Amino acid sequence: MFKNMKLATKVFTGFIAIALIAGLIGAFGIYEIKKIADADTMMYESVVVPLDQIAAIAVNFQRVRVNTRDLLDAGTKEERANVEKMMKDLRSEISKVSEAYEKTIRTDEGRKLFDEFKKTREAYGADLDKFAELVRQGKNSEAAVLLKGDMNKSARAEQDVIDKLSEQKTAMGKKTSEDNSKLATTATYVMIGFTVAGLILAILFGLFAA
Repeated sequence: MFKNMKLATKVFTGFIAIALIAGLIGAFGIYEIKKIADADTMMYESVVVPLDQIAAIAVNFQRVRVNTRDLLDAGTKEERANVEKMMKDLRSEISKVSEAYEKTIRTDEGRKLFDEFKKTREAYGADLDKFAELVRQGKNSEAAVLLKGDMNKSARAEQDVIDKLSEQKTAMGKKTSEDNSKLATTATYVMIGFTVAGLILAILFGLFAA
C-alpha cells in the first residue's frame, strides 16, 4: 500500500510519522524531567531544610545548657535576669523551629522520633523551670544538685533524641539521593532507546519512500 502512494503522499506520511515519534520522545523527556525535578524538590523540603532546622535546634539547646551554668554563677540580680531572658529567648526559638520542622515530617519513623523529642523536651523544660526558680530563691546549692543530677539526665535524653533525628534525616537524604540517581539513569536509558528507535523508524520510512 505504501509503495502505491504518490511521492508527495509518502513524504508527507513519513514527515507525520517522524513528527509523532519526535513528539513522543519530547513528551517522555518532559515527563521524566518533571519527575526528577519533583524528586529534587522533595529532597530539599524533606531532608535539606529539616537538617538545617535540626542543627539550629541542637545549637540553641547547647546554648541553653551553657546558660544554666551562667545562671548559677550570676553574681547579681540583674545578671540573673539577663541570663534568664536569654534562656527564655533560646527556648522560644527552639519551639519555633520545632514547629516548622514538624511540618516537614513525612514518615511514621520521623513522627515517632519527633514525639519522643517533644516528651524529652517537656521533661528537660520542667527541670529548667525548677532550676531557675531555685536560683531566684537563692537556693544555689539545691540548684547545683539538680543541675548535676536529674537535670543532667533529662538534658542527655533530649540530646540523644536530637542526635537520632539528625541521623534519621541523614539516612533519608542518602536513600533519596540514591533513588534520584536511579531515576535519572533510567530516564537516560529510556530516552536513548526512544531516540534510537526513532532514528531507525525514520530511516525505514526514508527507504520505503524512495
